[in-house]
This record gives sequence, C-alpha cells and structure tokens, in this order.
Amino acid sequence: MLDVLVRIAFYLIAGLVLLIALVWYGLAVFRELTGRAEVVIAPFEIVGTADNKSLGVGLAHMLQARLRDIERDIGEANEEAKAHVVPQAPRVPAPASPASESASTPMPQLSRRPQTCGSICSTQPRSSCQ
Repeated sequence: MLDVLVRIAFYLIAGLVLLIALVWYGLAVFRELTGRAEVVIAPFEIVGTADNKSLGVGLAHMLQARLRDIERDIGEANEEAKAHVVPQAPRVPAPASPASESASTPMPQLSRRPQTCGSICSTQPRSSCQ
C-alpha cells in the first residue's frame, strides 16, 4: 500500500515538473517568434580607466533599463499613430488604351553634334582620330 502511494506521488511530481517545463518552453518559443525575447547586453569594457569592471556592468544595466523605456515609448507612439490614420478610398487606375501608352512613352533623343576624339577642345570628328 505504501509502495503504491510513493509511486503515485512520484508520478504526480514528475508530471507537474514536465508540465512546468512544457509551459516554460512554449513561452520561450512564443517570445522568440514574436520578437519579445529579453535583450542581453554584455558588460562594457571601459578603456583608459583603472580595472573597474563594475563600471562596465553598471553601464550595461543602465542601457538595458533605458532600452525598455525606449521600447515602451515606441509602442505607445505606434498605437497613437494607428489611432490617427484616416482611411483613404482605394485608387482605381483608369484603363489604359494602346494609343495612350504609346503617347506617354518618351522617344529617345538623337544627338546632332559630331563626336570628338576625346579632348574637350577638339573639334575633329571621331573618324579622323587615330
């Protein structure tokens, strides 16, 4: 009897641990897919000062705290911008006729000046250049 109770308790505890791990894994996958993963910033290495590693760690924490504020501000600005968008009627393009397409196509321009040998001041035609 005691053996059965120990076995039931073990299975309940193991099932609870597996359920917690599954929820944790699902949340981690969801955060990665939606771009809400936690930002990890490595400590800064301050050059030119004494070996004060706590200063670099402090700067990294300050930057991470500021990034959360910036992310919140951007989210609020996006929500505000979405609230002020005025829907516009979709534009329906006029059907194009073959005559209007050819009229709107520009014709290439032909140059009437003779090409020179390459010198700016040269007036000799290209055919006489050697």
